[in-house]
Amino acid sequence: TMIAFHGNADMQRGDVMVVPARGGQPRNLAKGMAGGSFPSFSRDGQWIYFSAVEGGVSRIWEMAATGGARVKVTNGIMPIESYDGDLFYLDNLTGAGSAWRLPRGGGQAVKVVEGVISGNFDVVDGGLYYIDSVSGAAGSFIDRPGRDTRLRYFDFATTRSTTVAANLGMIVGATNGPGGLSATRDGRTVFFARTD
Repeated sequence: TMIAFHGNADMQRGDVMVVPARGGQPRNLAKGMAGGSFPSFSRDGQWIYFSAVEGGVSRIWEMAATGGARVKVTNGIMPIESYDGDLFYLDNLTGAGSAWRLPRGGGQAVKVVEGVISGNFDVVDGGLYYIDSVSGAAGSFIDRPGRDTRLRYFDFATTRSTTVAANLGMIVGATNGPGGLSATRDGRTVFFARTD
Protein backbone atom coordinates (compact mmCIF):
# COMPACT_ATOMS: atom_id res chain seq x y z
CA THR A 1 0.00 0.00 0.00
CA MET A 2 1.32 3.41 -0.98
CA ILE A 3 0.55 6.98 0.09
CA ALA A 4 0.64 9.78 -2.48
CA PHE A 5 1.24 13.40 -1.46
CA HIS A 6 2.69 16.56 -2.85
CA GLY A 7 5.93 17.72 -1.36
CA ASN A 8 8.72 20.14 -1.95
CA ALA A 9 11.63 17.75 -2.39
CA ASP A 10 14.16 20.23 -3.77
CA MET A 11 12.68 23.43 -2.27
CA GLN A 12 11.87 24.69 -5.78
CA ARG A 13 8.30 23.49 -6.36
CA GLY A 14 5.69 20.95 -5.34
CA ASP A 15 6.14 17.45 -6.72
CA VAL A 16 4.09 14.25 -6.77
CA MET A 17 5.61 11.95 -4.16
CA VAL A 18 4.80 8.37 -3.12
CA VAL A 19 5.93 6.46 -0.05
CA PRO A 20 5.07 3.00 1.27
CA ALA A 21 2.37 3.20 3.96
CA ARG A 22 4.67 1.30 6.34
CA GLY A 23 7.31 4.06 5.91
CA GLY A 24 10.44 4.48 3.88
CA GLN A 25 12.05 6.86 1.47
CA PRO A 26 9.61 8.98 -0.58
CA ARG A 27 9.96 8.67 -4.35
CA ASN A 28 9.42 11.68 -6.64
CA LEU A 29 7.18 10.67 -9.56
CA ALA A 30 7.23 14.18 -11.05
CA LYS A 31 10.98 14.33 -11.61
CA GLY A 32 11.67 15.93 -14.96
CA MET A 33 8.15 17.43 -15.12
CA ALA A 34 6.83 20.85 -14.23
CA GLY A 35 5.89 19.64 -10.74
CA GLY A 36 2.52 18.57 -9.46
CA SER A 37 0.13 18.81 -6.54
CA PHE A 38 -2.96 17.19 -4.97
CA PRO A 39 -2.20 13.63 -6.09
CA SER A 40 -4.79 10.92 -5.53
CA PHE A 41 -4.88 7.27 -6.54
CA SER A 42 -7.44 5.76 -8.87
CA ARG A 43 -9.68 3.38 -6.93
CA ASP A 44 -7.88 0.37 -8.41
CA GLY A 45 -4.50 1.81 -7.36
CA GLN A 46 -3.08 1.65 -10.88
CA TRP A 47 -3.08 5.40 -11.65
CA ILE A 48 -2.31 8.65 -9.90
CA TYR A 49 -4.24 11.79 -10.78
CA PHE A 50 -2.67 15.15 -9.94
CA SER A 51 -2.78 18.86 -10.75
CA ALA A 52 -0.02 20.80 -12.47
CA VAL A 53 0.08 24.26 -13.98
CA GLU A 54 0.84 24.50 -17.68
CA GLY A 55 0.83 27.83 -19.48
CA GLY A 56 -0.69 29.51 -16.43
CA VAL A 57 -3.66 27.09 -16.39
CA SER A 58 -4.19 24.43 -13.73
CA ARG A 59 -4.67 21.08 -15.45
CA ILE A 60 -5.37 17.55 -14.23
CA TRP A 61 -3.04 14.79 -15.36
CA GLU A 62 -2.79 11.06 -14.84
CA MET A 63 0.20 8.75 -14.79
CA ALA A 64 0.86 5.14 -13.88
CA ALA A 65 1.24 4.72 -10.11
CA THR A 66 4.72 3.34 -10.76
CA GLY A 67 5.72 6.50 -12.67
CA GLY A 68 6.14 7.25 -16.34
CA ALA A 69 4.68 9.70 -18.82
CA ARG A 70 1.82 11.97 -17.75
CA VAL A 71 -1.35 12.33 -19.81
CA LYS A 72 -3.58 15.41 -19.69
CA VAL A 73 -7.15 14.68 -18.56
CA THR A 74 -8.86 18.09 -18.25
CA ASN A 75 -8.47 21.59 -16.83
CA GLY A 76 -9.00 21.81 -13.06
CA ILE A 77 -7.49 21.09 -9.68
CA MET A 78 -7.73 18.57 -6.83
CA PRO A 79 -8.87 15.41 -8.65
CA ILE A 80 -10.66 12.60 -6.78
CA GLU A 81 -11.94 9.46 -8.49
CA SER A 82 -15.36 8.23 -7.37
CA TYR A 83 -15.94 4.60 -6.44
CA ASP A 84 -17.64 4.03 -9.81
CA GLY A 85 -14.72 5.52 -11.75
CA ASP A 86 -15.88 9.06 -12.58
CA LEU A 87 -13.40 11.87 -11.92
CA PHE A 88 -14.39 14.78 -9.68
CA TYR A 89 -12.38 17.99 -9.45
CA LEU A 90 -12.62 21.70 -8.68
CA ASP A 91 -12.33 24.64 -11.02
CA ASN A 92 -11.01 26.95 -8.30
CA LEU A 93 -9.22 26.32 -5.02
CA THR A 94 -9.00 29.83 -3.61
CA GLY A 95 -12.26 31.17 -2.27
CA ALA A 96 -15.35 29.44 -3.61
CA GLY A 97 -15.16 27.00 -6.51
CA SER A 98 -17.36 24.53 -8.32
CA ALA A 99 -17.06 20.74 -8.22
CA TRP A 100 -17.23 19.02 -11.61
CA ARG A 101 -17.78 15.41 -12.66
CA LEU A 102 -16.01 13.92 -15.69
CA PRO A 103 -17.58 10.58 -16.75
CA ARG A 104 -15.31 7.54 -16.64
CA GLY A 105 -15.76 6.70 -20.31
CA GLY A 106 -15.07 10.28 -21.42
CA GLY A 107 -17.52 12.88 -22.59
CA GLN A 108 -18.50 16.30 -21.34
CA ALA A 109 -17.76 17.36 -17.75
CA VAL A 110 -20.82 18.43 -15.74
CA LYS A 111 -20.91 20.96 -12.91
CA VAL A 112 -22.16 19.22 -9.75
CA VAL A 113 -22.16 21.89 -7.01
CA GLU A 114 -21.02 25.49 -6.59
CA GLY A 115 -19.54 27.34 -3.64
CA VAL A 116 -17.01 24.77 -2.39
CA ILE A 117 -14.64 26.77 -0.20
CA SER A 118 -10.87 26.21 -0.29
CA GLY A 119 -11.02 22.67 -1.66
CA ASN A 120 -13.15 21.25 1.15
CA PHE A 121 -14.81 18.29 -0.59
CA ASP A 122 -14.60 14.51 -0.82
CA VAL A 123 -16.38 11.80 -2.81
CA VAL A 124 -18.11 8.89 -1.03
CA ASP A 125 -20.38 6.06 -2.15
CA GLY A 126 -23.53 7.70 -3.47
CA GLY A 127 -22.52 11.35 -3.23
CA LEU A 128 -20.07 13.98 -2.13
CA TYR A 129 -19.55 16.09 0.97
CA TYR A 130 -18.48 19.71 0.73
CA ILE A 131 -18.33 22.88 2.79
CA ASP A 132 -19.84 26.09 1.52
CA SER A 133 -20.88 29.43 2.89
CA VAL A 134 -23.82 31.55 1.83
CA SER A 135 -22.12 34.73 3.06
CA GLY A 136 -18.74 36.07 4.08
CA ALA A 137 -15.43 36.86 2.49
CA ALA A 138 -13.09 34.15 1.30
CA GLY A 139 -9.34 34.55 1.62
CA SER A 140 -6.58 32.65 -0.14
CA PHE A 141 -5.33 30.91 3.00
CA ILE A 142 -8.24 30.96 5.45
CA ASP A 143 -11.86 31.47 4.53
CA ARG A 144 -13.60 33.90 6.84
CA PRO A 145 -17.19 32.97 6.21
CA GLY A 146 -20.16 34.21 8.14
CA ARG A 147 -22.23 32.09 10.51
CA ASP A 148 -23.77 30.26 7.57
CA THR A 149 -20.73 28.06 6.88
CA ARG A 150 -22.11 24.55 6.52
CA LEU A 151 -21.28 20.96 5.71
CA ARG A 152 -23.43 19.76 2.81
CA TYR A 153 -24.06 16.43 1.12
CA PHE A 154 -24.84 16.12 -2.59
CA ASP A 155 -26.73 12.91 -3.36
CA PHE A 156 -25.92 11.44 -6.79
CA ALA A 157 -29.30 9.70 -7.03
CA THR A 158 -31.48 12.74 -6.26
CA THR A 159 -29.03 15.37 -7.59
CA ARG A 160 -29.85 17.50 -4.53
CA SER A 161 -27.77 18.93 -1.71
CA THR A 162 -28.83 18.83 1.91
CA THR A 163 -27.25 20.55 4.89
CA VAL A 164 -25.67 18.11 7.33
CA ALA A 165 -24.32 20.67 9.83
CA ALA A 166 -24.51 24.47 9.98
CA ASN A 167 -22.67 27.26 11.80
CA LEU A 168 -19.29 25.58 11.43
CA GLY A 169 -17.25 28.74 12.03
CA MET A 170 -13.96 29.58 10.34
CA ILE A 171 -13.04 26.76 7.98
CA VAL A 172 -9.35 26.21 7.30
CA GLY A 173 -8.10 25.91 3.73
CA ALA A 174 -4.98 26.75 1.80
CA THR A 175 -3.91 27.32 -1.78
CA ASN A 176 -0.84 25.14 -1.21
CA GLY A 177 -2.70 22.22 0.36
CA PRO A 178 -6.14 20.65 0.52
CA GLY A 179 -8.78 22.30 2.64
CA GLY A 180 -8.83 19.36 4.96
CA LEU A 181 -12.20 17.68 4.38
CA SER A 182 -12.13 13.90 4.14
CA ALA A 183 -14.85 11.28 4.54
CA THR A 184 -15.06 7.53 4.96
CA ARG A 185 -16.27 5.62 1.93
CA ASP A 186 -19.68 4.94 3.50
CA GLY A 187 -20.11 8.65 4.29
CA ARG A 188 -20.85 8.01 7.97
CA THR A 189 -17.80 9.93 9.22
CA VAL A 190 -16.53 13.26 7.90
CA PHE A 191 -13.33 15.01 8.99
CA PHE A 192 -12.61 18.71 8.46
CA ALA A 193 -10.47 21.45 9.99
CA ARG A 194 -11.67 24.70 11.49
CA THR A 195 -10.21 27.45 13.63
CA ASP A 196 -11.70 27.77 17.11
